[in-house]
Amino acid sequence: RGLEEHGDPVNALFLAGGEETLVTMAPQLKQARFDPQKMKVIGTGALDYANAGREPFLQGAWFAAPDPKGWKEFSEKYAKAFGQAPPRTATLAYDAIGVVAALSNGPKGSRFIPSQLTRAEGFMGIDGPFRLKSDGVVERALAVLEVQEFGASVIEPAPAQPGVAVAPVSSSTFGASSSGFGTPYSPPPKLN
Repeated sequence: RGLEEHGDPVNALFLAGGEETLVTMAPQLKQARFDPQKMKVIGTGALDYANAGREPFLQGAWFAAPDPKGWKEFSEKYAKAFGQAPPRTATLAYDAIGVVAALSNGPKGSRFIPSQLTRAEGFMGIDGPFRLKSDGVVERALAVLEVQEFGASVIEPAPAQPGVAVAPVSSSTFGASSSGFGTPYSPPPKLN
């Protein structure tokens, strides 16, 4: 409200919480007469939970997260192979083995050196492209998803490479330039 009184329009509300936080915020937003038609809700991947769309103020909210297609395919194959759903972190372990497999084909003595682990083209993983940085940070290419009444859907796919600038192309979607992502690794043997 303070910014609007000074002539600066507020057109987005960033919510950094997940399910537990947002459920308790709903009554407060209702009391404050929050109108999701006038102000876009944006958030983190913590908005990616099954019943997010039950809260009217979250319907239409945008958040960045890995494209769910990779996780869905992986978890179906995992469940078929092991008889249970995988923990969400299983893709990290699978991708770590994929990085090892990709680098093991290199010349002896230069397979797992820092310059190979932090190569600019990165790696392709279950949750999409990622690159390991020398400061220990993992940089990921994320999609933009929109909360809907029953789940979330991708409104803008992840860029082909982490770190590619995302520039708005209209008032309702995002666009990203794509310059290719190098040669993806050959993943470990497929789950049956």
